[in-house]
Order: sequence, then C-alpha cells, then structure tokens
Amino acid sequence: MKKILIIAIACLAFVSCKKDRVCSCKVVYTTTTPAGSHDVVSDYDVTLKKTSLKTASNACIHTKQTETNGNTTTSTDTNCSLK
Repeated sequence: MKKILIIAIACLAFVSCKKDRVCSCKVVYTTTTPAGSHDVVSDYDVTLKKTSLKTASNACIHTKQTETNGNTTTSTDTNCSLK
C-alpha cells in the first residue's frame, strides 16, 4: 500500500498544473530615417487561460522583426516573460 501511495504522489508531482498564467511584454518600435531615429515603447500583459507552465513558456517569447521601405527602417523588438 505504501508503494502505491508513493508512486501516486510522485506521478502527481510531475503532472503540469493548468491554470491562468500572465505573460508580461515590452515592445520597442524603432523607426530609423536619414533624419534620425525614433523609439516608441509599449507594455502590456496577456493572460493565458488554463495553460500549463511549459505551454505558457513556449508562448511567451522574445521576437524581433525588421522591415525596410526605401530610406525608412522599422524594427519591432518584443520581449515577453512570465510573471
């Protein structure tokens, strides 16, 4: 009986708990032209409903995109982390 109880407790320890998790993001928009550059910073939170820690960690990531149109370069740097 003790072995079954120990195995059950060990299995529960490895099961990922699904709950609401918050991903906090900071976005920096940078526009660069021949006249100079301009930054706009934005912060926001995203609530991931009934999500495991692994799924939330995979969804809450850092991305960077750059686009050039003529003499103007726009980059978006999004840095997210779990709270």
